[in-house]
Amino acid sequence: MENPVASRKRLPLLLVTGLFWFALYIYIPYQTPYLTAMGLAASTVGVIVGVYGFSQMVIRIPLGLFADRKSHHKPFISIGVLLAGIASLLRYLWPSGTAFLIANLISGMAASTWISFTVLFPTYYGPGGLKKATGTILMVNNCGTLIGFAVGTVVSQAAGVDILFLLSAGAALLGFLISFFVQESPAPPREHVPSIRELLGVLRFRSLWIFALAAALIQAANMSTAMSFTTEYARELGASNIQIGLCSVLYIIAGVLGSYFTGTETAQKWGDKLLFSFFFVCFIAYLILVPLSGAVWMLYILQFIGGLGFTSLLSLFMSSAMRGIPPEKKSTAMGFFQAVYGVGMTFGPMLAGLLLAGWGMIPAYFSLAALCVAGLLIVLLSRAGKEQ
Repeated sequence: MENPVASRKRLPLLLVTGLFWFALYIYIPYQTPYLTAMGLAASTVGVIVGVYGFSQMVIRIPLGLFADRKSHHKPFISIGVLLAGIASLLRYLWPSGTAFLIANLISGMAASTWISFTVLFPTYYGPGGLKKATGTILMVNNCGTLIGFAVGTVVSQAAGVDILFLLSAGAALLGFLISFFVQESPAPPREHVPSIRELLGVLRFRSLWIFALAAALIQAANMSTAMSFTTEYARELGASNIQIGLCSVLYIIAGVLGSYFTGTETAQKWGDKLLFSFFFVCFIAYLILVPLSGAVWMLYILQFIGGLGFTSLLSLFMSSAMRGIPPEKKSTAMGFFQAVYGVGMTFGPMLAGLLLAGWGMIPAYFSLAALCVAGLLIVLLSRAGKEQ
């Protein structure tokens, strides 16, 4: 039976998590069409989308090192939510390509603090609870995004896209206030503060490299498609703001279900190898079939399949990468993991933008599918991808 004290301790961080991702993603389905409507080229839009990952790629490892040396996560959580709000205010007050570029850099800085969310939350569980904790916080992450997409679908149709930036800032402010109630778990006694060299010893863990690389490949595809150019494709097919929003909502609903499933006993019985294979096939099929679809209703089905594959894989990769990492080094390891997948978030949209501008949608999406096939092979051919 769930410990009510433990549940109350987790609640503030879960609320902040939901509001944080609501603030970061409420406007995402409309960002690429919004920028395209300004007259920006696909390659330029790819750069603007990609800088969101660039900030994370640069900041996450130093942030993880600092968090492990200080053993504190609450300040980073508060700062991250506040930065998400500042970025959205900038978008509202200065609607231009330059403003979005700067704001996406700031949003990337905010998203970098996700390290502290994902390292602090598992400390509220006992031994053996890592996969359940990871699945739970990623499910709340996706619920926040889902609510953001649902609200954005209705509000953008009624009042326009600009108002979404204000809603994002408001959610971030509320999350910032709630973050003061987040509790740090007592840090175990330490005879000395680990040096940077000691903390970087986590880079010797082979599984950390394998799952970080695989996560980078699927993030490259996710940010290039579902979070950017697929919504523009839906608009080209004649989709309204509500239909574009519904495409994104279906993607995230599937992600919520997938995140929940990966933490269940049924998923444990499947085993890692079968789970990886099944969800990779879902995501690769999504990437191949989206540019071949010719109707919005087909995108609805494909968005669900793609969301199920991507989010389930990310949850599995994150828990697998952290397996066996000493508690005092988890922030550094998570920082490395998220920095590496930040590489995919940065260069994936840039590559997709160039391919779309030069060769069209089918080569762009098929190239991203090939990256994910490579990710599947990396995981399955490694010992880290074998049944544990």
